[in-house]
Amino acid sequence: MKKAVKIILIVLIICISLCFAPSFFEDDSWLYEEEMIDTVKSNTELLNKVPNQIKNIEETRFYVYASKISNTINLSITKTAIKNYVLCALVNADEGKRYYFKILKSEALYNVLELHGIRSVEKHYSQSGRSSIIFDCGSSSVMYYFGFYYTEDNEPTCYKGEDMEFMHYKNRWIWSESEDPKNTYSTLFADDLMNIYITERICDNWFYFVMRT
Repeated sequence: MKKAVKIILIVLIICISLCFAPSFFEDDSWLYEEEMIDTVKSNTELLNKVPNQIKNIEETRFYVYASKISNTINLSITKTAIKNYVLCALVNADEGKRYYFKILKSEALYNVLELHGIRSVEKHYSQSGRSSIIFDCGSSSVMYYFGFYYTEDNEPTCYKGEDMEFMHYKNRWIWSESEDPKNTYSTLFADDLMNIYITERICDNWFYFVMRT
């Protein structure tokens, strides 16, 4: 009996290790603006499958059950080491750190996560009721974050779907601690400590963002 339990535990540890393996071996690279734009334009047909794939996840018993017993604020999807299977995690808004995990089959989501530079896919829900699907493209340090996102209403959103008031500069929407959008954009990579979020439309419903915190 003890031997059987030990074998089961070993198998479980191996399975969990395989599922989480890709996250541990990600490199420290990130995608710049031009690379994010090229990724979206070159893979629009595949990326446009993501909203429906996430709707399918939201209809699963796993998601419905978790939503009933907690206030879900976001859905995070990462690649597993098993082809065409992804790991879904739901974050409990009430507790902040409690997660519900489920491994689901999705060839489309798996193929998206196979694209160079995409670390995870996340759906965030804002207090106003809007939602956005974010594709994490890495960070250059603890300060800079890069990614692109999808919104159903074709309007820009702030990081993780937060409701913020933007300034407009050329083709970009900007939020920062400065009231001057031109100054904000020119100092994005300067040495000051200003918090900045810049986003620009790539094509209908798709935007990239660069953020410094």
